[in-house]
Amino acid sequence: MTDRYRRLSVLVGICTTLFSVGVRANGDEYYRFNALDAAATESQVIFAGSVKDADGNRIEDAKITISLTVPTARGGKVVRFNAYTNIAGRYRSYDVGSVVMTLEEIQMDVDPASVELTVSKPGYDLVRTFNRSKRNQKKGVFEVDFTMAGIDTGSESDR
Repeated sequence: MTDRYRRLSVLVGICTTLFSVGVRANGDEYYRFNALDAAATESQVIFAGSVKDADGNRIEDAKITISLTVPTARGGKVVRFNAYTNIAGRYRSYDVGSVVMTLEEIQMDVDPASVELTVSKPGYDLVRTFNRSKRNQKKGVFEVDFTMAGIDTGSESDR
């Protein structure tokens, strides 16, 4: 392989890695991650992950509620917003600080430890929450996965 082709193949590999890494769900682009996203998320607090049942099957349309208490002139106020799982059982929240700024017009440095995530889906109960994030991580994408179990209602027709 000549030096020219070697450099060209390295360039193609770099461009492919930086600009076309993405996930498709049901034929639609669900999420694309590239170098520009990596730089942007370094100053953000974003939650992403999956919701599955105990057998590992993905759960679509589960609601993940992200909540935290923000300081106001009248004391603390709880801010909540939701993310939903797609067909692949994956979710991704907006940047928590941006949501607080949009809803309450308060600019704050979000401590990820103060953010609470809950998951709900009719017919299911939460079994386990698994935080895959780095122990001392303060910014970026925090991966939190949930395992749920179907509620036994006694008959198949009730589900």
